[in-house]
Amino acid sequence: MSEKVLPELSLDALKSGDRDEFARLVDAYSGPIYRLAMKMLGDGQDAEDVLQNTFLNAFKHIRSFEGRSTLATWLYRIAANEALMMIRKQRPETTLTDTSLEDDEGEDYSPVQFVDWCCLPEDELLSSEARSRLDRAIQRLPERLRIVFILR
Repeated sequence: MSEKVLPELSLDALKSGDRDEFARLVDAYSGPIYRLAMKMLGDGQDAEDVLQNTFLNAFKHIRSFEGRSTLATWLYRIAANEALMMIRKQRPETTLTDTSLEDDEGEDYSPVQFVDWCCLPEDELLSSEARSRLDRAIQRLPERLRIVFILR
């Protein structure tokens, strides 16, 4: 398998806000970053969200890139952090409930219960319906606008 040769990108042009140079950056690294996100998340929609957020953050913070690593390493780190934040958001939120059962001497014999508040069926249904509607609306956009919308 031949490895794709990545274009030589001008860090000065990127830092000065050159959109054409940034488009070249996006073209060069979209595939590898998407694959990284897919490996971490296992879901195409989530991987696309990570990809989009990675390039948004890179665009916002390119001026603070100090060059202590390669541009690719910096982008992969942003993507990995985005994926980890998404995993944390999706992790069930558990809460300890205390139903104290004390005997006459103050000994507590209460079982500790874990309550999962994250995944209420109504919330999941509304979220999946909203995502489906949004996906359908995005698909109806003309291709040029769809690409801009997805990358924004």
